[in-house]
Amino acid sequence: MRFSRTLSVYLLREVLAYTALGILLFTALFVAQNFVSRISELIGVGLTAKHILILLRSLGVIFLPLILPIAFLFGTLVAVGRLSADSEITAMRACGIGLGELVMPLFGLSLVFSIGMFYLLSDVKPRARQDLDTLARQLISQAKLLQPAQFVALGNRILFADHADKETGLEHIMIWDHSKPELPFVVFAESGAIDLDDETGFLKLALRNGDVHIQTPDVTTSTTAKSEAQITYRHISFAELEYEFDVSSTLGNRCSLSEQSSAELRAIYARHLAGKPNDCIVKDPNRILIELYQRSMRPIAPMLFALVGVPLGMRRARGHGRAWSVLLCVLMVFVYYIFMSMGERFAKDARMPIWLALALPNLVFAAVAPILLFRARRNEI
Repeated sequence: MRFSRTLSVYLLREVLAYTALGILLFTALFVAQNFVSRISELIGVGLTAKHILILLRSLGVIFLPLILPIAFLFGTLVAVGRLSADSEITAMRACGIGLGELVMPLFGLSLVFSIGMFYLLSDVKPRARQDLDTLARQLISQAKLLQPAQFVALGNRILFADHADKETGLEHIMIWDHSKPELPFVVFAESGAIDLDDETGFLKLALRNGDVHIQTPDVTTSTTAKSEAQITYRHISFAELEYEFDVSSTLGNRCSLSEQSSAELRAIYARHLAGKPNDCIVKDPNRILIELYQRSMRPIAPMLFALVGVPLGMRRARGHGRAWSVLLCVLMVFVYYIFMSMGERFAKDARMPIWLALALPNLVFAAVAPILLFRARRNEI
C-alpha cells in the first residue's frame, strides 16, 4: 500500500487543527469548573496570583490525560466528517484512494497521543497532584496557624499570638510545650515569623525578644523526697530564638496512590508483597494494581478512537457534518467511560480479574472497530 504524502499531511493538518480546538474547549470546561470549586475552598487563606497560577497549571495537567483522547476523537470525527460532507471522500475513492490511506496516518498520530498519555499518567500527572496537594496544605495550614488571639493546639503544644499575619508575622506570642512531660516549658516573645516546610512537615518559628520559662525537677533532691515544692524554674532571655517541631501528624498523611509515579507504585507493591513497611499504608494491594493497570489501559484509547472514528466520521451528513460529529463524539465518549466505570467497579469488587475488568472498554471498542472498518471499506457506512 502506497501512501500519498500530500494527502497524509492534508489529513493530519485538518485533524490536528480540530484537535487543538477540542483541547482548548475541553480544558476550559474541565479546568474552569474545578477551579471555581477549588478556589472557593482556598479563598481567604492567603491566596496570591502565584498560587492561582500553580492551581491552574496543576489542574490543567491533571485533566490533560482525560482531555487528550476526547479532543483527538473530536478532531478525527469533525475532520473526516467535513471531508465526507464536502464529498472529498467520494473524490478520493474515485481516484483509487482506499480506506487504509485515511486510517493509517491517523493511527500513527494516535500512537503519538498514546505515548504522551502514558508519560502523563505515569509521571507528570502524579507530580501535578502533589503540587496541588502541597498548595492546599500550605494555605490551609497557614490559615489554621495564623489565627489571631486564638489558642491553636498542635499535638502536645499550644500556640497563641495576639496578632498573626502572613506578611507581618506574629506579635505577642506564647508557646506552651508539653511534648516532654518531665520537662515542660513556656516561651514568650514580642514578635516572630512563621514558616511551614511542607516537605519535612516541620513548623519553624523565628522568635525575637522573649523569654523561656522551663520547669525542671531539682536534681539535688532525692527521687523519693521530691514534692511540688521542690520543682524549680529556670528563666532564659533571648534576642533571637529558632524554634521548630514536627506537625506532619497534625496535618495528616499526605500519601495518596494517585500522587505516586508508576515506578513508586511498583516499588510500594513490591515492598508490600515482601512484607516490608512502607510510607503508604495500603491494606489492599489490589488498589495499587488497579491504579497501575488504569495507567496502562487508558493510553490505548486514542488508537481505538482512530480506528472507530474514521469510519463513523465518513457517514454522509451533508449540511450537518460538524453537528453530527459533535453529537457522535459525545456519544462515543459516554459509551467508553460507561464501560470504564463498570470495569473499575468490577475490579474493586473482584468480580473479574483486574486486568480484564480495566481492559473492558478497550476490548469493546477493539471488537467494534473491525466491523466498522469492514463496512466502511464496502461503502456501507
